[in-house]
Amino acid sequence: MTVPARLVASYLTTLYLMPLEVDADSVSEGPVEFLGKRSNASKAPISAIHFHASTSWIILGDQLGNVAYYPVVAWNLKFECVMSHTGAHSSKLTLIVSHPSICGFLSCGLLGDKLQVWSCNFRDKIESFDQLGVVKAITVNEKAATVVTLGTGLDYLTMRQVYCFFAPLTSKARSLMSTSCPMYPTRVIAASEDNSVRMFSSCGKQLNLQILPEDDLHVVAAVLSGDRKQLFTIILKTGEILVSDASVCPMKFRKVFVNDASKVTCITVYEHFDEIRDSDGHPKKPRIFYPISILVIAGTEEGNLIVLNPDTGKPEYVSPAHTASVVQLKSSVYSKRVISLGSERCVKVWRIFADLAKPLALYYVLHFVVPITHVSFMGKILCMANSSENSQVHQVLMEDTADRIRLEHHSSKDHTATIMDMITSETLGLCATSSRDNTVRIWDEENCLIKILVINTCALHITFSSVIGDIVFSAGRHLYKIPHENYLPPKYRAKVVANDLLEEKDEDTILEDSEYKLYDDIVDRNSMLRPVSSIPLASIDIRNADNPRVDLLIQKQICALYQERDEDIKRIKDRLIAPTKIVEDRALMTKETWDKYVNDLLSSMTRPPAEKPDYDFQNIQESKLAEVKTYNERGVFQMLFGYSVDEIDDTENLAELIRDSKLPLNGFLPNSILYKTKELVEPLTESVESLVKEPVKYRYPAKFYMDEDEEPTEARESIRLSQLMAVDDLKNEKEEE
Repeated sequence: MTVPARLVASYLTTLYLMPLEVDADSVSEGPVEFLGKRSNASKAPISAIHFHASTSWIILGDQLGNVAYYPVVAWNLKFECVMSHTGAHSSKLTLIVSHPSICGFLSCGLLGDKLQVWSCNFRDKIESFDQLGVVKAITVNEKAATVVTLGTGLDYLTMRQVYCFFAPLTSKARSLMSTSCPMYPTRVIAASEDNSVRMFSSCGKQLNLQILPEDDLHVVAAVLSGDRKQLFTIILKTGEILVSDASVCPMKFRKVFVNDASKVTCITVYEHFDEIRDSDGHPKKPRIFYPISILVIAGTEEGNLIVLNPDTGKPEYVSPAHTASVVQLKSSVYSKRVISLGSERCVKVWRIFADLAKPLALYYVLHFVVPITHVSFMGKILCMANSSENSQVHQVLMEDTADRIRLEHHSSKDHTATIMDMITSETLGLCATSSRDNTVRIWDEENCLIKILVINTCALHITFSSVIGDIVFSAGRHLYKIPHENYLPPKYRAKVVANDLLEEKDEDTILEDSEYKLYDDIVDRNSMLRPVSSIPLASIDIRNADNPRVDLLIQKQICALYQERDEDIKRIKDRLIAPTKIVEDRALMTKETWDKYVNDLLSSMTRPPAEKPDYDFQNIQESKLAEVKTYNERGVFQMLFGYSVDEIDDTENLAELIRDSKLPLNGFLPNSILYKTKELVEPLTESVESLVKEPVKYRYPAKFYMDEDEEPTEARESIRLSQLMAVDDLKNEKEEE
């Protein structure tokens, strides 16, 4: 069905809707009748108007004279006001354009105070761009998701959306987790407020569902065992653990674990397995696993950790871990550890020995005076979140449990609001935190902030949905996904390739068992199995759903360049253009020459960037402080007079010449000229001093010495020539007498 073309126009505060296509039979000499008219569509004369095709909204911007605020008003084609906002700009609104990647639009004022971004789904502003100057024109490239503004300069803004839609839910998520065992594909488990628990693949397909009545029970959390294909669900009101069969859809209830001693507050499942390795200890490819057993570990209100039998639910081992209730439990199959968080602000790390009767051994203990709300593991690094509603500090803490040192960062990198969740990826060595400041922050193993993802909404729960780093978060009633290519730095993308971390393939949904009809009289089964998704938040515009991504456009551009190169080679062979480098014909090349030629081409395409040296600023500062500075008279003299000190004879008055100069030395000369590093002369060592010889005295023949007996050479003293001449004179005087 084609929609007739229409024209939207305005005059002062009145909005008009006119047809552009008129039937031949209805042509008349009179004026065209309006399809619609809305008086007082704005409080002041309309200064900007835009039609948003995706939502069929007519967006207006007006001017209010001397009043310092200007509203943005949106009407649909029925002239019903769907959005109104005041205080968007500090001057008359002049430009309105559609957003290139989300269901929204951009607006700009006359004086260029800011470029405001609006979401049609939020029906509110979501972000703004300042310091663009007076924007005179805006152009949008929808395929590349970019905006170019012409103001004091030409600004290029990339507005590609960070996240996309992952999967729908029937109610707001209460908990979100994912499996991390390398034996089985990654599963995302979401427990909703309506007590439904859904299992998704890493691609977002709903694989299975557990249905529970909404009023009678209260699901706290759920964990999945890939070995047993069982889902363990904690019911808060009763403190029981419900075990369901995850191989049937919807999941069938098999048993209930009841702990008479204390109520269960949290639970985790540790998959114990062995891997086939070669003689060097490296895993074989493809990787081969051998599942051994599973450990179901639960935390109680009394602060105990209980290892339950997965078949009967009876406690096999009880460890008094905390003095208060256990708040969180997380296990790691890579480091073979379990971490527990108690409400008394104590964090404990336990080593797992799955083959022993006492499988838990205390390894590390930390006590805090500040509230710790979330804990997680990243290899040997213990990650913790210090945050609360009443606290002004919302920071990420990391502890190296191997070297027993604290890893810190500057306080300016911390969240500005309450931290809602924390997750880690041990395959990539990354930690992610979500907060009420509408950001998801990515941290490395040294507690350094490497990325801030602004998602324009609060991510209540987050989890890694794949080994390559895709992040799934819950906001509102649905789940959303941040693909790894949207935030991973090149270093971690290279790690994905080096470790052969492949993207998991989509799987088939488990067939529905129509005969299993538990709670069908209470719960709408059809809506549970097939939830309906509304337009999610500031999601991708439906008009741009088929547009290629920016990385695909870059790949196409690279292919076009190689295509031009191939065409040039063909022209060279046809002798249409002269070659710049002669290449042998393929038929004349040997196999070694051809392989070398192909490898050179491939290496030129995938040449890694040059490595940059690591700058050790702390050692540089220490070395600078250790240097001894002295006044650089020679350098200052040459700076003042233009020639070297070596060209003059008298250098005694060099300091006076510099002082008598009219140039302000303290005003413009850098320290590199005024001062130089003093060369320190180290004292001679004993070995060097021992090599210095004493001066040797000359020894004359014995006949020059008078009336002296022969003595050893060492005992005689040396005599000067003047003394001998004085002796001769004395002899001559005696002879004359």
